[in-house]
Amino acid sequence: MDLTYQIPSFSYMLDTILPFQSGEQSAFFADGLFRFYPQFDRERMASLPAEGKRAYLAEGLEKYYAENTALFEQKRAAWQRHWDASRAVAEEAFSERFAMDLQGEFQDMTGNLSLNPVCPRYLDTHAFDIFYLNSERGALGMALHEITHFVWFQKWNRLFGDDPEEYEAPHLKWVLSEIVVDAVLQEPRLRALNPYRDETVYAYFYHCKAGGRPLLSTMAEWFAENPIETFMEKSYAFVKEHEAEIRAVML
Repeated sequence: MDLTYQIPSFSYMLDTILPFQSGEQSAFFADGLFRFYPQFDRERMASLPAEGKRAYLAEGLEKYYAENTALFEQKRAAWQRHWDASRAVAEEAFSERFAMDLQGEFQDMTGNLSLNPVCPRYLDTHAFDIFYLNSERGALGMALHEITHFVWFQKWNRLFGDDPEEYEAPHLKWVLSEIVVDAVLQEPRLRALNPYRDETVYAYFYHCKAGGRPLLSTMAEWFAENPIETFMEKSYAFVKEHEAEIRAVML
C-alpha cells in the first residue's frame, strides 16, 4: 500500500467544491463551505447557475490559494511523513482485518490537499481529498477512512462480482460501506493511529437504531464474531431489512 499526497490546481479544487453547492446535496454537506468561508452568502450561492457558482467560488477562494502555497507545502510534507511512518502498521492491520494480503496492493493511492471542507473519495482512481486545515494526524485519520472504502469494495467485488456503480451514493451498498468504517477502524492498531477514533463515520449513524439496537454496536459485534465474507453478507442483509430506519436518520 502506498499513498502520495499532492497539491492539486486551484481549478481542481473548485471542481470538487461545486457539486456540493449544486442544490442536490443536503445541508449536511453544503453547510461546511459557509462555516469555514464566511465571505460566501448562502442565498446568493443558491440563486446562481452552475457557471455563476463556479465564478463566485473562484472570486472568494483565489486569495486563499495564492496566499497559502507555503502552508500547503508544509502540510503536504507533514502528512506524507506521518503516513510513511505509519504505513507498515496500517497495511498489516488492514490485511488482517480483511483477510487479504495487501502487500503490493493499492500502490497508487493519492491524497489531494483541498480547500473543500467536504472530502470526497474516488474509488476508480484510489484518490481522495483532505481539507487543508487537517494536521498530519488528522490527515491520517481521514486517509484510514478512505482506505477502508478502497479495501472494502475490492474485497466486496471479488466476493460478489457486482456493478461498481452501486458503490456510490445513494445506493444501499454505499450506505453500508459508510456504516462499516466504524467497525473496521476499531481494530486496536488502526484505532491508535486515528485521532478521529470516536468520529469515524457520519454523525447521524451514531444515533441510528435498527432492529431495536444501536446500528453501530450491531455491526461491531458481527464484525468481531464473523469472517469478513460472512460479515459482508450478513451486514448487507441487515441494512436491506432495516433500510427505511437507516435512511430516516440520514440528513
